[in-house]
Amino acid sequence: MKVTELRKIVKEQSREELETLLVEIYKLIPKKVREEKDIDALIENPQHYKISQMRGGKKEKVLIDFEVVKCETIDFIKYAYAHYYIAPNQTIPKKERAKWRFTAKKLYDQLSTSANQPEHTREAVNLLEQLYKLLCYASGHYVFASEEPFYTIKVSQPDFLSHIISLKKHIDEPEKWIRESLLLILINDRDQDVLHSELRVILLDHLNAASLKNEAIHICEELLSEKISAQAIIKSNKSAFNSSSNYEKERYRNNLVGMLFICQSSLNEYEKAVQTFK
Repeated sequence: MKVTELRKIVKEQSREELETLLVEIYKLIPKKVREEKDIDALIENPQHYKISQMRGGKKEKVLIDFEVVKCETIDFIKYAYAHYYIAPNQTIPKKERAKWRFTAKKLYDQLSTSANQPEHTREAVNLLEQLYKLLCYASGHYVFASEEPFYTIKVSQPDFLSHIISLKKHIDEPEKWIRESLLLILINDRDQDVLHSELRVILLDHLNAASLKNEAIHICEELLSEKISAQAIIKSNKSAFNSSSNYEKERYRNNLVGMLFICQSSLNEYEKAVQTFK
């Protein structure tokens, strides 16, 4: 049907018929298409939408209220850990629980924007880090309906981690941002389709100077020494280890050794890298 034919038919319809027609057409439009084409904006203000399209379809820049975003992020994280998005509760209505992915992605985008504002950078980066940790936890625990939270919000774990490291790199000294970034890899769960080695390479990519690689090596050696000392104390006290605890400790150590190896190798210190595994 051509547009001219459509206009003619529409003119012949009553208001009630047009209301019914509009609602039914809206239902037939896939949600993804409604969001991409901003159909809601068209319905709410047709004239404004038309002007916007004539200007190239560019959306007006929306100012972000950081305090609102901050509160929404804190609540989202708190409710997620409390299992409010999967279990019956009076805080989040049932029909709203499946929308967690839209909330998470919105918060990711808004916090990323806020991180570029000097007065909010540090707080925004901290909240992004907390959001990342939540999604890591949700990758290994039943927190949301999806077992692949990073995939669901369309931000991969490596990309999210790299984004945080990049931001931290601009506000902290190397010793601090490298240590904290390394710990993000060491103590958090990972997406089932992501390897630990991928996350280690992400950090290595940000160590774009010999001095940064040497700092990372020093931190790895410190953390490895601390871990070995702690295990020796526990064993001397004859404390019991369960299989899960042993696995986590072994994973932690292997990640440290792996990070040491790629840092030393990138500095052409191959003999030291090989000795790391002995």
